[in-house]
Amino acid sequence: MLRESRENERKPLISPDQEAAFFIESNGARYPFNKVKDVSVSGAGIQLPIPLAPASPILLGFDQGDYQVRVQATVV
Repeated sequence: MLRESRENERKPLISPDQEAAFFIESNGARYPFNKVKDVSVSGAGIQLPIPLAPASPILLGFDQGDYQVRVQATVV
């Protein structure tokens, strides 16, 4: 069996209570989603209903109540 070679171990992420608390912004469009498959210091596994081109710059966001997180990222 092949082991996936990642610099940082990915961990499962428990989904928040609020539906679509996560979103991605790319090319002026916003894509809400409610499930992050896994996350690490250097990446996240996210399933979207639309494909995003590799090397595309994106903004990954999270909003729930008073908590807001914004991270600039690149699609791999």
